[in-house]
Amino acid sequence: KPSVLCFYAPGVTVLGGDLEKIKAAVDVLGSKKECLRDGAGLTMPNSAGFLVIGGMKDGSTNGPASAAVLRNADWLALSAGNSAENVEIEARLGANSEENARQIEQMVRGIMAFATIASEQNPVGADIAKAIRVNVDNGVVGINFSYGAEALYKFVKSHKGTGRHNGQKSSQQTEKASDAAAGNQLFKF
Repeated sequence: KPSVLCFYAPGVTVLGGDLEKIKAAVDVLGSKKECLRDGAGLTMPNSAGFLVIGGMKDGSTNGPASAAVLRNADWLALSAGNSAENVEIEARLGANSEENARQIEQMVRGIMAFATIASEQNPVGADIAKAIRVNVDNGVVGINFSYGAEALYKFVKSHKGTGRHNGQKSSQQTEKASDAAAGNQLFKF
């Protein structure tokens, strides 16, 4: 659970588990270091980036992770941003063995296959699944996603609060946000 919060600059907030980790992140922000941890794949996004998340397995934590993916990984790096009219998301997961990396890759590909199979019920969800690319390189699972920002916003908005997976709105649902999405305010709900 995060315990330290740093308002580094307008629009840039750093949240972490302890003061030393926050200091390391501030060093990356200030260009004193290239990344938080060598080989962990977490670097600062370009000016179109709006979210960076990194996590490393902490040996002092009691109890195993409940998700198999987390039990089989040592670190996670995720960044999100805008590129032209698209949302770009890049995730890297450092598996603790090459075999576990392949298993994680197969799991992600299986989820994508289920979404694609359900294209009659949810054509947009199937289209989104096709926008995901997965690879494995030296025990690191890479997941890249690029999709039209406005179309993604409409898809997320159509599923918000409905409890449905077919895009139908409930009678109680009201329009609260404009369909115009731009810059860092892409997911305004």
